[in-house]
Amino acid sequence: MVVLSLGLLAAVGDAPRAHAQDPYSCLDELEEAELDARLAMVDQRLQDHKLGARLWWYGWQAFFGAVIGYQAFEVIRSEPGTTQRWASIIGTVGASLATIQMWILPLPAAYAPQRYRRMPTRTRGEREAKLRYGLESIETSATRETLARGPGAHALPILWSATWATTLSLKFDDPGRIAFLVVGGFVITQGRIWTGPQRAIADWDQIRWTVCEHRYGRGPRPRARPREAEPEGDLEPTLARRPSGPRARFSVFGAGAQLFVTF
Repeated sequence: MVVLSLGLLAAVGDAPRAHAQDPYSCLDELEEAELDARLAMVDQRLQDHKLGARLWWYGWQAFFGAVIGYQAFEVIRSEPGTTQRWASIIGTVGASLATIQMWILPLPAAYAPQRYRRMPTRTRGEREAKLRYGLESIETSATRETLARGPGAHALPILWSATWATTLSLKFDDPGRIAFLVVGGFVITQGRIWTGPQRAIADWDQIRWTVCEHRYGRGPRPRARPREAEPEGDLEPTLARRPSGPRARFSVFGAGAQLFVTF
């Protein structure tokens, strides 16, 4: 037998990886026991992430609400046209924008766990819909946790602080108050960034490979079929019945493929 190896690592090897990263594509193929196991797995991940996500999500909203209230009070009591009035207005607007941003891009890890548990599971369709919602919640949380520490999350506060520091420095001769405004705002925004949860990123990276693992060889291997007993007696007639000439067989494995040519 002559074995010819084909260089199909890119074409064949990448296809299973791309599909394996899509955990939504096989939900209708799961057996009942597999579906129940994945429902329980997603529920456990959501519950494990719930406390930290809620503390961060609702805690920072409460903090920004207090900042807005204090700065609004300072706007009212300060004299028009003073550094204090300007600083208070800027602080109020900045805290309001931060709060609105958290409303526009909510973190599902903070509110999805209880919704997930309340979803019905009476029928197969309801169980699949519940699993899909749980997967979408973890995926969205992972995406937003990644964005929360990305370059944009750091660049926008720096741009905001630099813009107002320059504006106030040109308008007023009060370096102490201006420095307090700029440094205080920067520290607050960085605190929100670096205290943000990151657990959903690791959970999603694992779950997207786990849900459809039965397709791609990452789960238990199927049991091999028992080989049929070979007939007793002279093998010559059997060999004689084989078709003459070369035969070829194409086999896909793991990250590549082989072409077997038998003469």
